[in-house]
Amino acid sequence: MRLSLAAWGIAHVPESRASLLASAHGLDQDVYNIADFDIDAESGPFLDRCGRTLVTRSTLGSVVRRDVDSRRTLSSASLHDHIMDVSPDSKTLPVSAPDGARLWHADPTEQAAVPFAASVSAVGRFQADGRALVLSDSYDTPTVQVWNVDDRRLLFQETFKHPLSPAHTAVSDDATRLAICPQDGTLQMWDMATRRRLAPPSVPYRCPSDEAFQHLRFLQGGRSCATTRRRRHCTCRAPR
Repeated sequence: MRLSLAAWGIAHVPESRASLLASAHGLDQDVYNIADFDIDAESGPFLDRCGRTLVTRSTLGSVVRRDVDSRRTLSSASLHDHIMDVSPDSKTLPVSAPDGARLWHADPTEQAAVPFAASVSAVGRFQADGRALVLSDSYDTPTVQVWNVDDRRLLFQETFKHPLSPAHTAVSDDATRLAICPQDGTLQMWDMATRRRLAPPSVPYRCPSDEAFQHLRFLQGGRSCATTRRRRHCTCRAPR
């Protein structure tokens, strides 16, 4: 109760106080079963950034978007391609199709998207704000691509010695820097416009293994970069 009163005292925006009132009447835990959920699906389920929309694949092969609170179906559409990730608003999915990687939209008028210049083995993941998509392609030569989602412009492309998971990358908010944390390597910073690898931090950071790695994010408008691993959090200043 004291914590709730304190939160009310610092919640100056009406929307924030409305959220506090709603949470006071909400359940601490809510569990429900999804009858048509495909337990054999290779990926998913997914949640949007706010945790309010659940995206699953049904036993019939459809992509179903549900409102978590009301359990109401928001949309359902047929999709048999492999889902790689979900955008922060849950309305756009990068998928792997027989003709390559592409973006699939919940809006039927936008579903026929042109594939990206990547092979069927490409793996994609949205960055935190959803404006950039990182594709890692290891079909022939391990390659990392960064695409602008809105205008489908290729922002960066580089080849590497070993395959790299998109989860081990981060794009700065202004889409000028790329951080890469290769497995058992050292943290790398790249200038995407010039495709130039920047000088490493004064104290080189050794990247953890895939099993221990959790998150890689730019902070403070791209001035620093943070990595999270099991039982350890590290922040280093990004080179300018």
